[in-house]
Amino acid sequence: MNTCIACGNDKFELLLKSKDFCVSKEDFNIVKCTNCGFALTENAPDEKHIGSYYEHEDYISHSDTSKGLIFKIYHWVRNIMLKRKLGYIRKHKNIQSLLDVGAGTAYFVNYLRESGIEAIGVEPDSGARKQAKDNFNIDLLEGLTQVDFSQRKFDAISMWHVLEHVHQLDEYFLNFNSFLKENGLLVIAVPNYTSLDANYYKEFWAAYDLPKHLWHFSPQSLKTLAENHGFQHLKSYAMPYDSYYISLLSEKHKATGVFGKLRAMIIGELSYLNAFFQSEKASSVVYVFQKK
Repeated sequence: MNTCIACGNDKFELLLKSKDFCVSKEDFNIVKCTNCGFALTENAPDEKHIGSYYEHEDYISHSDTSKGLIFKIYHWVRNIMLKRKLGYIRKHKNIQSLLDVGAGTAYFVNYLRESGIEAIGVEPDSGARKQAKDNFNIDLLEGLTQVDFSQRKFDAISMWHVLEHVHQLDEYFLNFNSFLKENGLLVIAVPNYTSLDANYYKEFWAAYDLPKHLWHFSPQSLKTLAENHGFQHLKSYAMPYDSYYISLLSEKHKATGVFGKLRAMIIGELSYLNAFFQSEKASSVVYVFQKK
C-alpha cells in the first residue's frame, strides 16, 4: 500500500511489532498513517491463504464452545448485547430490514427476526453457517454476490467486529452504498487501538489478533474512511464489556496465570471507566453512519 485507504496520505510509521499468538506464532508489523491514524498489518496473508489462521479453538465467533471462563463470559455478554445492539440502531431509525455482514453463528440475525425485523445474514465460514442452520434453522449467505441486491434495499447494514477482517475495503463500502435505502444506516463495531487497555497491553493486546485483523482503527481513521466513501457519522457508542474480555485474552497471551485474570479485571474496569463519558475511548466502539 502506497497511500492510506482512509485519507490518501502517503506516509506511514511503525505502530508496533507483535505476533500471531494463536496458530502460527509468526511475527508481524503494524504500521499506521501519520495523518489519520489508520493502521494495517504488513505482509498479511491474502484471501486465498488466510483461512488457516482462523483454525483454532479460541476463535469463538465461528463456534458455540463454552469451555473455560473466557468463553462462558463471552456467551453471557453476547446474550446481553443482542438487545443493546438493536437499541443502538433504533436510536436513529425504526428499521424494518437489516443486512448483517459477517453474521457468525447468526445470533443477532435470529434476535432481529424474533423482534419482527426482516434480517439477512452473510457469513463466509462454512462451520459458522452450519451452526446457524443447526441452532436457528437460518440459512446464511456465503457472500454478498450470492443474491442480486439490485432490486432490494435495506434500512440498515451492520458489521460487528468484521470490517477489520475484510480485504477489499473500497469494494465493501461501494456495496454498502448500493444496498442501503436513502438515509439508510451503516453500523460498524471495531476494536479501538487507542483505548486504555490497548495502550497497557501493547503487543499483547488480543484485539490486534494478527494476522486475521488486517486493519486497525482509531476513531478518527474510521470516521475519515466512512465519510470519504459517502457516509456521515451520526454517533459513537462504547461496547461496555469488551475491555474485560479482551484483557482476559491479553493476559492469556502473556501467560500470566491466575493472578493475570485478576489484573485483567482491573484493567478492564479501568478501561470501561475511562470510556464512561467519552465513548470513543472504549476498547471497542460502535459507529453509526448514515448514507449521504
